[in-house]
Amino acid sequence: MSGVGRHSIESIFAPPQEMYGTHMLLCGMSADPIVLESIMEAFTGNVAATRRQSANLSGLLLLDASNRIIPNSQVPGLLHLQVSAPDNSHWKARTSLLHAKVALVGFSSVAFATMPELFRLVVSTGNWTSNTFGLDGEIDMVWITEAAPNSKGQDWSDCAAAFQFFDRLLNKLYRSDGKQGHWLDKWRESLTATGRVPKPRFIHSLDNTFLKQIKERFPSQGFGILCAGSGFYESKLNAKGSTILSELEKLGTPKVRYLVVNQKRAGILATDLGESSAARWTPCAPKDPL
Repeated sequence: MSGVGRHSIESIFAPPQEMYGTHMLLCGMSADPIVLESIMEAFTGNVAATRRQSANLSGLLLLDASNRIIPNSQVPGLLHLQVSAPDNSHWKARTSLLHAKVALVGFSSVAFATMPELFRLVVSTGNWTSNTFGLDGEIDMVWITEAAPNSKGQDWSDCAAAFQFFDRLLNKLYRSDGKQGHWLDKWRESLTATGRVPKPRFIHSLDNTFLKQIKERFPSQGFGILCAGSGFYESKLNAKGSTILSELEKLGTPKVRYLVVNQKRAGILATDLGESSAARWTPCAPKDPL
């Protein structure tokens, strides 16, 4: 797992030495063609003109329905799928906003192989845009892990959970014909859990809230510091008046709680910090280390 250091968009998607990028699943709330082009060039090792000439489809892009379709001619090799669930469907109603920024990519020592020799899972807190990956970008984090097919370890379990997330979106919300993703059958074979495997660290909100899943995985003891951060906080989580701070305070019994918050953009939380929760949290303002 790689979670330390600075990563450029190219280093995140470039294949390991002596391997080729084969296929990719990519989702986000928004994306810029210029960043997507950087991703595809790093992943395939080919510039746009070469990819356009070869006409090979390397990746599927799933964005929130509010985005305009990015034509394949603008980012050759990457197909932006349309949301196709009926407006009155259960799925359309419960997926009003695709907020996840996730990539699952495959690499192989054989170019254009349908079965990867290595999977890489990328989870980003920022979108695939210049605001995130530009020189003057926002403060964001990227979490990366890799696993071999059918290895059944912790990293494989994470990649398998991410594929199941994509698979459900593709089957229910972003329907595509089989020709566009024939390689997905091979991925499904190698990323389907059988027997006992480690509980995945990758979670999503298609079935349960993040808060519920975090509570299930959070240790009850053995740590002294809790640090939470976000660009925005909702004040009330439900009709009972629970706040995000009051729920976070139920996670273990740390001696110190740090809250990273930009109070100018934090919504009503900026007011909440001045009230009862202030005694239990030490607010920290984000700063540019450079």
